[in-house]
Amino acid sequence: MKTVETKRLTRSQKLSIILSSVLAFLIVVSIVLSIVYAHLTADDGEVELPDIREELGEDIYVGMPIAYPRLEEAEIVTLLVENKKSTFDLTRWPDENGEFWLGYKVGDGDTKMIQYIPPIVGAEGEFDYESLYAVEQNDGYGRIYMLSYLCSAVGTVYFQQRIDLPVIADSDSAEVKAEKTARRAELLEEYGLTEGEATRVSFAYAERDKDGNIITEAGESGHPTHHIQIGDTALNGQGYYFRVDGRDCIYYTSFDSFKYALMGFHAFIKGMLVAEGLPEDTTFEPLLTTDFKQWKNTIYENGEVQDGSNVVAKGNAIAPIKESATYKPEDHPDGYYTLTDEDMNFDLSKLAADMNFARIKDALVGKTVGSGGMLVTLISEPRDTTDMIIDFGSKSSLTYTYNITKIESILDYKDGALLRECVDAGAKASDCGAKLLRVSYDYYIDGEKKNTVPRHAVINLDDALIPDAAKTALSESAVGALASAVDFSITYTKDNALRTEEKLVITDIVGIFEPTGKAAQVVAQNSYVSLRYNLTVDGVKGETKAMTISMKESLTDTKTKAIAEAILGKKVGTGMGIVAFSDTYYHEALSDFNLYEIEKIEAYIVSELVVSFRFQNESERDPFYGESIYENTTTGKHSLYGLNASACQAVLKVIGGLGEDTSHSTGMAGTTVAVGLTHKNMLDYGLYAHTIYIELPRGIYDATVYGEEEDPPTEYGWHDTLGFTLYISEIDYEKGTRYVGSDMYDLVAEIPEDAFEFIDYSFAEFWARRNLVLVETSDIENFEIDFFMEDLKGGYNFEIFKKTYYIGSLYGEYGAYESYFEGSVPTDRFFVNVTLDDGEYTETEVTKLIEGITDGEKKVSVTNLYNKIMGGGEELYLPNSIETVGVSNFMLAFQLMQMSTYQGVLSEEEQEAARNTPKLMSIKLKLKGESASPFTYVYDFYRASDRKIMVSTYRINKSGTVIGTEVSDFYLSTFSFKKLVNGYLSVFNAKEVDCEIPYTD
Repeated sequence: MKTVETKRLTRSQKLSIILSSVLAFLIVVSIVLSIVYAHLTADDGEVELPDIREELGEDIYVGMPIAYPRLEEAEIVTLLVENKKSTFDLTRWPDENGEFWLGYKVGDGDTKMIQYIPPIVGAEGEFDYESLYAVEQNDGYGRIYMLSYLCSAVGTVYFQQRIDLPVIADSDSAEVKAEKTARRAELLEEYGLTEGEATRVSFAYAERDKDGNIITEAGESGHPTHHIQIGDTALNGQGYYFRVDGRDCIYYTSFDSFKYALMGFHAFIKGMLVAEGLPEDTTFEPLLTTDFKQWKNTIYENGEVQDGSNVVAKGNAIAPIKESATYKPEDHPDGYYTLTDEDMNFDLSKLAADMNFARIKDALVGKTVGSGGMLVTLISEPRDTTDMIIDFGSKSSLTYTYNITKIESILDYKDGALLRECVDAGAKASDCGAKLLRVSYDYYIDGEKKNTVPRHAVINLDDALIPDAAKTALSESAVGALASAVDFSITYTKDNALRTEEKLVITDIVGIFEPTGKAAQVVAQNSYVSLRYNLTVDGVKGETKAMTISMKESLTDTKTKAIAEAILGKKVGTGMGIVAFSDTYYHEALSDFNLYEIEKIEAYIVSELVVSFRFQNESERDPFYGESIYENTTTGKHSLYGLNASACQAVLKVIGGLGEDTSHSTGMAGTTVAVGLTHKNMLDYGLYAHTIYIELPRGIYDATVYGEEEDPPTEYGWHDTLGFTLYISEIDYEKGTRYVGSDMYDLVAEIPEDAFEFIDYSFAEFWARRNLVLVETSDIENFEIDFFMEDLKGGYNFEIFKKTYYIGSLYGEYGAYESYFEGSVPTDRFFVNVTLDDGEYTETEVTKLIEGITDGEKKVSVTNLYNKIMGGGEELYLPNSIETVGVSNFMLAFQLMQMSTYQGVLSEEEQEAARNTPKLMSIKLKLKGESASPFTYVYDFYRASDRKIMVSTYRINKSGTVIGTEVSDFYLSTFSFKKLVNGYLSVFNAKEVDCEIPYTD
């Protein structure tokens, strides 16, 4: 899950007016229905409504009794619902528009209420929070937010019956009290209103004055409240029994409005899974994905954790309190605060790249699922300038006095790896030669105590600044609270303190957006800006990172404020090198740290990459892949195959949520079934089965450069990208649905299974393009074909080049001429020369012709070959064409390769068996042109069975070395293979190539 900041967002006034009007209409309809019900006749008369009791706070609204005076939605400030499904609340922001925010209770045991603020809120510039609300169609009168229905249900509480409960008086005898108590309990149980069974609804509301103006605003205290208990439905299935706290009666309402209070929290969340596209992106988003990846996963809930897997562990990430932290020290008396107390995910394939976090990987790999009790301290690097900073101010030195009160653990590191962390009481550093101690301490600066709660840090006993006496005392001190504190002082100066030189450089401004989300040209005071930057620390350039800042927010953080000032007035650009700030920091001798307590390894997930691809502009496309708009970035055995562009586009259209008119993506949505991508939800809904990551460009624009070229390649650029991950279950065959989790909206939704029907297919079955080759002959520099069969042997090299000729009538003769003349049309004409490899070959017309060459290079053109055999001379051209019969037939033979398609997929066993048979044929393609690959692409053909010919593909470099892995999932039909072979045999014998016979198995 991504961490985002809370942003205050408001509802548009227009939407408020529309909703208010529709709801007012609905309320009137509800009232009319109430009156109609009230006058329905029973066997011999009307059903009489109860009189109102003003002393209870009851009221009349349009002739109907209501449990308390009617409240409009705008008056409700907070609303808390506690039912058997979940506990959730609505909290209205204290602003002029009164927007609701949603919160819900999570966790087992010590639960807590958190707001539902999904990552998309922080990712999009001016996000409309109301788009998260679930809606419901109201009989053709518009789509109404379900939250509004809930507010209407508790704001206008009609009742048609009142059942009095026995009132226990002080004057009652013990016997009467017992009898009344038993009767009350009996009635409460009868109507489903016993404690723990009933749904509880509590809400606060703002009062109005005599003129109807709200007296108290949302953020003020002292609001009056109502508390309602909702019990069973009526025996006839219509309406509910309910109570209002403090009243000795049970009410019955015939209306089903209370059903909204009985729903789970997730029912009020719109099941959005992906972001809506920006309207200015028009037809191109999301088909221009900058990254798409799909994995098939296997979850292991037992066994030993594998390296490279994704580990789910229950535990805590803990950090020491800093005096400058936003956490109040008095709320954390032990000096620690918990970063997370939920499930933690450790992707070991990524952690390995970070030496610090690699210690977590080392602690987890090989451990058994279900085990725990692991403690990992990650010592922060000194260059993390938020750690243990010394502020000299105007002073040249500061004396720090450290009062060590507890040895928390002994850390034993070797060559950067964590060997162990000992928390055993009584253990000493001197016993194992360890030099690192995690300690608790108080500290003083020039005699003044600075901490209000225990401070925590790691001490390196090899640090030269720590006095020897203190090192000895600490080394001999046992883990646990010290009977006698170890004191020592260090006088820091700018010469002896650890010094860090830091420079923050903005490299790229990738996106500028107005508050509306529309792309802007220049950074302004109200802009949202996406940028990339890097930190150079002590002359070492750090990793380039990305961030998005809101220029209009109060920027109190020093770095962020400096960045905002540096980019104001700047335009989108790359390689900018803007120095936002540079500074020198001084650090204490002690080190900061983060602490991971891993209570239990719950599972680990092993992922297999199915496909990976991205959109590529026309100028980027490799001609070997036939100008495909998607580049295959899949690693491993499928890296060389071209992609089925239609399949890619179909999937992107579904996931991106494109409407039928493809004007822009509206986002994929389903029905929300759960909120929060917790391990429990992931397990309950089977979301570990498949994973998809997709990255969509934002603010797409036409980047085509128009200049001297008549037809320049079509190019697109974009200001920013937005990436998100979907977690997808297998099919629920009973329902015909799948469950999908979204880290963009932090929820789980149910959707029709056919939306993700592609998920169950392999790369070869769905994503791969089935054409053997789509390379254009004009892109080939050299074509080589080798035969290794009993009846056909030899290697043939075809050199392909073109030359410009001028077509027209010159002196009354129509033809192709090498020089330009008035009225002629320049046309590229192909030439194909053939040479033979050394070795054995089967005799053909081309071999006889080459053998007959006694002088010069043993090379022959296919034009001359056909001329010699057919006796046509150089003028033997095809009708209405500038190509010769020879070149045309070579093109037809190559066209057979373009027409050949894979018939199916071979099993690994079939592939291995085929490789052990003699090779039948090999084809090599060397490309030319500016975008040509530096490799030669090779196809090898093996017999897999009487009906199947396996095709194995790989690349070789200029020295002939195989690059990457040889891959061979697919096979051709034997008929297709023979057709291909016979096509080139026809060229070798100067015959016409037959492309007309359809392929059969």
